[in-house]
Amino acid sequence: MAVRIDAALCPLTHRCPMIEVCPVGAIEQEGFSLPTVDPEVCISCGSCVEGCGKGAMQLDD
Repeated sequence: MAVRIDAALCPLTHRCPMIEVCPVGAIEQEGFSLPTVDPEVCISCGSCVEGCGKGAMQLDD
């Protein structure tokens, strides 16, 4: 499984709070750009998916 970020749902107006939620540090963000999830680091725990108030993060099969 991989985490996908929907750019249409992500506000891109602040630092992504899910960066701090990720237990393995797989989420990165340059400025206020769309965050990225490193698939090599991500453990597909779903913490970011559950925590994202905008619903922009989703687990894909």
